[in-house]
Amino acid sequence: MPITLKNLLLTIGCFAVFFVGTIYMSLLGFFVLTIGGKTENHKAFYHRRLCGIFRVLVKLMPGVECHVHNPEGETLDRPGIMICNHQSHLDLLYTLILSPKIVCLTNKWVWNCPFYGWIIRYAEFLPVSDGLEQHEEELKTAIDRGYSILIFPEGTRSEDCSILRFHKGAFHLAERFNVDIIPVMIHGIGHFFPKKEFLLRKGRVDVKFLPRISPEHSFRKEVKSLKSAQLTQHYYEEEYERMAAEIETPAYFADLVMHNYIYKGRAVERNARRVLKSIDSLSARISELPDEGEISLQEEEQGEFSLLAALTKKRLSIVSEIADEERFLLADHCASKPGNLTYRLTSRK
Repeated sequence: MPITLKNLLLTIGCFAVFFVGTIYMSLLGFFVLTIGGKTENHKAFYHRRLCGIFRVLVKLMPGVECHVHNPEGETLDRPGIMICNHQSHLDLLYTLILSPKIVCLTNKWVWNCPFYGWIIRYAEFLPVSDGLEQHEEELKTAIDRGYSILIFPEGTRSEDCSILRFHKGAFHLAERFNVDIIPVMIHGIGHFFPKKEFLLRKGRVDVKFLPRISPEHSFRKEVKSLKSAQLTQHYYEEEYERMAAEIETPAYFADLVMHNYIYKGRAVERNARRVLKSIDSLSARISELPDEGEISLQEEEQGEFSLLAALTKKRLSIVSEIADEERFLLADHCASKPGNLTYRLTSRK
């Protein structure tokens, strides 16, 4: 994606706020836990401050709205194994705002990160790369103290925000400790801060609590942890698709589509802005398209409508026919063109 002054300033602003927060939490941990001693009250105080700081950071994040959905009224008063899909480096920021009673399993590089590694250790997070077996006693102690254990069962960030294969570690721990699985789903973080990019975009984040899965749940009683991981992965895929269908409207992708047409000439950018300005009309046209299957479109512009439709209708294979060669090349070389969209150069009759 092209670098713009707005995105550059957005990124600098976000990381400046994050940097100040990390300095504050590192100093607080040193004075409260290193000098003051790692008493239970001091640990609880540090977790509350960490949760509070993250909530402030989320509110100060410029250009990004955050919505927390809690239809079940989850309070995390009863500890369990919390699982969450993984999209971005910022997933931890948006999950730790949910409660101060969370301890996370992290990758080794996060544990050793010179920038915020001290905070990770002060917050009692544990490196998962050592193997869960080595930390079972510490994790059991954390649960007995009322903390839920946060695990990203995919193990790595998803490049396209889809749900990856779930590993069985989290489900093994849930069985071992006989506690609830607390599913949390995030959406949007991988869109405004993708895995392979270093600049933030304008966006929206949704964090949603799903219903708890107790040890008495039918599939946990009848199958082992590996099968539990597979079943829960399918459950997440269905729920994520349902959430995405509600959130990922044409208006949601309009800014992303616009960024595909900047730095390609003033006339090209101006025409793209003109097309996308009538987003309500575009949304109405896209809503009339089928949700899946194959369809051919006659594209009269530079590919904006077809790109917007393909991003919104992910199960619909779209062949977009463009008669003008220059417009065809502009559309076909868009950075955000998804796999379900094919541009075809046709000749006018």
